[in-house]
Amino acid sequence: MTYSEALRNKTREPVYKIEWLDINENVIDEITTDVLSGNFSSEHKNGKRRSCNLIIENNDLRYIPNKNGLIYIDKKFKLYTGLYYDGDFEYKSQGIFNLSNPILSSKKAEKIIQIESFDNWLLFEKKLKTDYIVNVGELITDVVFNIFQEANIPTIPIIYPSNAILPYTIVKQANSTLADLLLDLANILSWEVFFDNNGKGRFQPPINTTTTKPIWTFGENEVTYLGGETNYGYDLVRNSIVIFGENINGDLIVATAQDINTLSPTNIYKIGEISEIITDNNIYNEELAQDRANYELEKLNKIYQNVNFACIPIDIIKEGDVIIIDDINNGNNRETLIIKNISYPLGYNQKENITAFKIM
Repeated sequence: MTYSEALRNKTREPVYKIEWLDINENVIDEITTDVLSGNFSSEHKNGKRRSCNLIIENNDLRYIPNKNGLIYIDKKFKLYTGLYYDGDFEYKSQGIFNLSNPILSSKKAEKIIQIESFDNWLLFEKKLKTDYIVNVGELITDVVFNIFQEANIPTIPIIYPSNAILPYTIVKQANSTLADLLLDLANILSWEVFFDNNGKGRFQPPINTTTTKPIWTFGENEVTYLGGETNYGYDLVRNSIVIFGENINGDLIVATAQDINTLSPTNIYKIGEISEIITDNNIYNEELAQDRANYELEKLNKIYQNVNFACIPIDIIKEGDVIIIDDINNGNNRETLIIKNISYPLGYNQKENITAFKIM
């Protein structure tokens, strides 16, 4: 039996594991039995993508926060979900999380700790004590790598190659954050920056949704599918994007992207032109401006039609994955969608909730 087949098994046995980590993400302990409930969430966006809430049994007082224990401000954990099948355990990593705001609770025989946690993007959000200067002419990818080091991210990030350089010096003043700078750099290239389900930092181009193979098909005949609803936000429709930037000489940079696909239900010939204007002075040449216009058009083309649905928990699906929904009752006749949000339960006999956007 494959893992995908085991996920469709009506008598499947979900399992969970937590590896407790020190500040350098070395494993210092692990548990597989104390998690009572909780959930993790992820969102397909730049920046902070992952959060996790846990309720853990604390009858032996093992999880009382203290500097020498498993629960403290300098500790992290790596979350795994999985299945027990064919006589063995198989786990899937769901991310590395920083501990935040634990709450101890004691009510007669019940002793628990509640833990709120977020991915390593949290480390970029610390306030800068002094100005952070990035010099003209530096490779953007080199700057990104240096930011990961500056924030003391323990693992080496996955940074895709690019020859793009900074055309001017950028100064992030004290009291701003490295997160602000990373988002600026990602916007220049119209790239993604985030931490993935393995806890790895990533700086990369967005996926090509038209060529990406769907990971799962949901439909009335799929045992994991529990139904959903399709929302049409017509007020969100945009089929023309205009990007204004500025080059090093102060000259105006302009690029436009329009939905002219006659197969698209929102193309400009069918419903007229509905524009969105974006000004970003970090865009310094026509190529970057056009990339940004194309990126924003694709992004805005997706958000007006979304599907909220429930399913039996499937832990191999992550934010940004492509899926198919075949449910004609809510207007989806083998429609291709991209996963926007996931809320995955850490418990038994519960459902997973997913929001996905239609790919035009």
